[in-house]
Amino acid sequence: MTSLEFKKILFQAAFSIMACDGEIHDTELSEIKDIAENSIFFDGLNHEEELQMQVSIFKAKGGLAIQDFFKLIQATNLSAIQEEHLIEVLIRIINADHKVDENEVHFLSEVRRTLKIDDTKLVVKFPKHINLLLNLSQYDSKNIAASFDNLNFDNVSGFLKLND
Repeated sequence: MTSLEFKKILFQAAFSIMACDGEIHDTELSEIKDIAENSIFFDGLNHEEELQMQVSIFKAKGGLAIQDFFKLIQATNLSAIQEEHLIEVLIRIINADHKVDENEVHFLSEVRRTLKIDDTKLVVKFPKHINLLLNLSQYDSKNIAASFDNLNFDNVSGFLKLND
C-alpha cells in the first residue's frame, strides 16, 4: 500500500468516526483541518476534496459506508506504525467535541478488533485513553451501521464554503 492510499484510509476513518454519532460537529471538522495542516497524517491530501467525497459516499450509502470501511480495514494489512496512526487519528476525532459518544467508542472497538496491535502497546502509547481502547466487549453484538440513516451534513457544506 502506498503512503497516499494509507492517508486516504486514515481520512475515511476520521470522517466515519466523526459521522457515526449522527452529527458532524464543527469542532470535529476543525480537528480534521488541524490534522491536515499540522501533522503528517494527511500530508499531500486535498482534505476539502476528501471531505466532499466522503459526504457524497455517506449521502449515497448511509450505514453501508461504515460497513464498507470495516471491510476495507479487514482486507488491508496495516503495519504496526499505521495501526498506531489510525488509533491516534480516531482518538483525536473522538475528543474533538469534548463529548465521547457511545457510537464513537463502538466504532473504535470495531476498528480495534481488526488490528494486530496488542493491549500493552496501546496502554503505553495512549495511557490517557485506556477507557476508549480496552474492555469493549459490550459492543460485540451491536450493529453500528443502523445509526447512519439520518445524518445531517449541512454544517459540512458550510465548513467547505468557509474554507474555499
